[in-house]
Amino acid sequence: MTTKRLCIFLFTMLFLITGASAETFNVKKYGARGNGKKLDSPAIQKAIDACHKAGGGTVLVPAGTYLSATIVLKDNVTLHLEKDALILGTTDYKAYDNLDPFTEGLGIDVGWALLVAVDAKNVTLEGEGSIDGQGSALKERHIKVDTRPEGKRWGLRPFLLRLVRCEGVTVRDVTLKYAGAWTSHYFQCRNVKIDNVTIRSFGVAHNDGINIDGCQHVRISNCDIISGDDALCFKTTSSKMGCHLPDFCGTAAAGVYFGAGKRLYGPWAGYERLSGFVQLGAGYHLVRRSENRQLVHPLRCKIPAEHERCCVSGSLLLSGVKK
Repeated sequence: MTTKRLCIFLFTMLFLITGASAETFNVKKYGARGNGKKLDSPAIQKAIDACHKAGGGTVLVPAGTYLSATIVLKDNVTLHLEKDALILGTTDYKAYDNLDPFTEGLGIDVGWALLVAVDAKNVTLEGEGSIDGQGSALKERHIKVDTRPEGKRWGLRPFLLRLVRCEGVTVRDVTLKYAGAWTSHYFQCRNVKIDNVTIRSFGVAHNDGINIDGCQHVRISNCDIISGDDALCFKTTSSKMGCHLPDFCGTAAAGVYFGAGKRLYGPWAGYERLSGFVQLGAGYHLVRRSENRQLVHPLRCKIPAEHERCCVSGSLLLSGVKK
């Protein structure tokens, strides 16, 4: 009987602890208005900080438009965007923070971002809502005050989503739109899952869809990407942690691009660009579309029948990419 009571006690304590860690933090309770007129990012950040301090849980963003500058995700925090919730990036490029500056493969200093996490564990972005960086409007405002050549000034414009040296990253079901630069950048992260993400990001140069940069153990599935630059880009901009792609079965620059970095391991090392896009069995493919043309030069890869909808490598899995 004593043993039984002890088991019940331990189970109850475990339930209470788990329940506490799953607490929900509604951003409107922290002052967010969701009317698209005044910056809501300070209120959203308060909700995230409170969630993190409590040991983790879900930060809920209800339907509405939340004008925002930089928002920082932290350990064990899930940012959940409800349907019709829109995080709308401000067009003031000076309002964004650069928490981890770096120089990308073309020699441009970059790193400013709308939504960012640095050295975090177990971070999730999910829900049926959207994040819109207003890239074209932001650029138009930027170039009025920064008269340098475009090749030198674009790096000041913010990425939409940036995860740096994070462990246990999940991004699912959200829509990412119109970044000021790259749409999403995963840098030296491990155990990354990107699923059912829709990307519509074009109108501004360097609108890559998903940049996997020096990451390991990445799964990308069921994503729908139309971008102004490379839809998927695998590279390594730092020698500290290289991408390991030992057996990737077909690639191309328009949809998938290997390069723009320093080190790439595997059979594609040394290749700069290949024309066309990847076609992953059963008509699934990745597409890069510019404003005035769509590239349609498929490079088919042979995939066993039992894996006809996926392309597997030692640390990368692409599956269910939409037509």
